[in-house]
Amino acid sequence: MRLRAWLALLLLIAAALAAMPVFMYGEQTVPLPQARRDLLSTAQEVLLTHPAFALEANGAAMRRAYLFYVRRLSARLSEPLTSTALLEDEDLVLDWLKDPHTNLAQAWSPLSSTDLLPVGFYWTQGGLVAYRVAGSPGGIETGDRVLAIGGVPTRDLLSRLRRFYSGNVPWLQTLADTFLPYGNTLAWLGLEHDGRVDLSFERSSGERFSLRVALRPIGLSSYESYELGHALFLARYVAPPGLMRRLGDSFYAWRVTPDYGIYWLVACQDTSGFEHSVSAFFSAVKKAHVGDVVIDLQENMGGDADVAFAFLRHLPLQAGYQDLQSAQSPDEIFRGKVYVLVNGATMSSGVQVAEYLTEAGDGVLAGSPAGLASAAWGEVQYFETPDGRMDYQVSSMWIPAVDGRVTPTLRPSIALPLTVEDVREGRNPLAAWLGHLPSPVAPCT
Repeated sequence: MRLRAWLALLLLIAAALAAMPVFMYGEQTVPLPQARRDLLSTAQEVLLTHPAFALEANGAAMRRAYLFYVRRLSARLSEPLTSTALLEDEDLVLDWLKDPHTNLAQAWSPLSSTDLLPVGFYWTQGGLVAYRVAGSPGGIETGDRVLAIGGVPTRDLLSRLRRFYSGNVPWLQTLADTFLPYGNTLAWLGLEHDGRVDLSFERSSGERFSLRVALRPIGLSSYESYELGHALFLARYVAPPGLMRRLGDSFYAWRVTPDYGIYWLVACQDTSGFEHSVSAFFSAVKKAHVGDVVIDLQENMGGDADVAFAFLRHLPLQAGYQDLQSAQSPDEIFRGKVYVLVNGATMSSGVQVAEYLTEAGDGVLAGSPAGLASAAWGEVQYFETPDGRMDYQVSSMWIPAVDGRVTPTLRPSIALPLTVEDVREGRNPLAAWLGHLPSPVAPCT
């Protein structure tokens, strides 16, 4: 029962791991007419849906360049063509715009691989580290720095990944965390040979070692082991202390201590009870007379940005933003310090909510750089290819920055990076920072 609870929590925290692998690529061949029809159909939906092609300045030129690119992709297809190869070309058709929201649906991503490395990865400030999962080779320990995968130095992995996925560096690092253990990703990036992957590590002592690890077929036990390992890693090094186990079936959890209040939102979902929980949180903050509130959006990959208004109802709005919330009650306003936490897995509407809370609500941004620019394409629409039946999504509008300033990422003024040393020494930087917040005051009237 405890294992199932942890797995449920992980599905809420790491949305990129939400789809069980059910499709098998490479075992089927695709007729060329079908493959070309699928690619051109996808391109046509992108042209009709994505607003970049409707721009007055260079929209017509973009259309011509895009169609030329897709037709070249289509023309170079040859038989025998596997469904894996078609998947790759579909990905390249969607990735042309370099829009992180225009991509293949998760079920058609490398997550649908049929094999898996028995080791997890996480990108820290000092580089990629490994963490053990059940069945990991004995030579690998949590906190070992990853020097190379498949003979490719870790510094070069993101440039390879960029061919298939778009986004800023923090987001690509998050994708690497998620996708690198999967067989399809390793094969696409040229890191796997005959079902085996060469891994090179450096221990805390400076000792370096290498080993060849076999991919394992994804069965229920190996997939659960990987998910549980990821959940345990997040709980120890990333998540707010003690809150992960409180998530239950919700996307949120909160706690008020004598020194601060912390609200953790792992997805922007206006679920039943969400707004009430925010009100209950601020009521508890007022009752405890604490002066610091932390709204944690780490690992929040998006959803509906309107969830920000549930928080703004309790925060003093800055000049120019009073129209965002007309239903405020003066005795419900928190007048202490508000901190907003983000990291590389804060994506999509999670970034927009962070902007609302720091610009309209005058919160202070803390953590590590977010996984999306302050303005981006979004509001996706969903489609399916006619023959391959691959699901994909395409942005349908431009989401401007809340303050009008376009930046490649949200860069916190208070840096709380996870380092290799943190992992090796079992430290959660968020926990350490929370322990040093100023002593409590009585901000509420």
